Amino acid sequence: MTISKRDFILFCDEMNFTAIDENLLERLFTIFEKQAILGRQLTAETLKDIRHVIKIIPTGEQRYLRRLFSQLCLYLQQRCDWDIPESQNNRCIDLTLEWMQRINEEAYDASVVYNGYQVYRKRFLKDSHSNHTSTNCSCFFD
Repeated sequence: MTISKRDFILFCDEMNFTAIDENLLERLFTIFEKQAILGRQLTAETLKDIRHVIKIIPTGEQRYLRRLFSQLCLYLQQRCDWDIPESQNNRCIDLTLEWMQRINEEAYDASVVYNGYQVYRKRFLKDSHSNHTSTNCSCFFD
């Protein structure tokens, strides 16, 4: 079964996984296409075989290929409706989701700070208002 490299690259761009090395992409697709895959399903055995082939590759490329393979599995699952073993589901990294979660965490922190500021501001304005009304202002009218 062939997979569109162009569509996969577009998917990676959408997922903010943009640093794609063409040679390593070719290598991953070659590894993937050598597997006996029937239908739209990756078996645990197929995943094991692909990981074994990737382990033989030098370390720097290996790390990149593992990440790229994770993105490929995510692509196959989300865009091509493939069945992926549960073990790989945990390894699939949705970079856009991670980015949104980080934004959400920082937005929460910002809202806590802003709410604290609002409480402090009310207290400050109340205190400063009560100090001005209690002072004798008759000097202004002399």
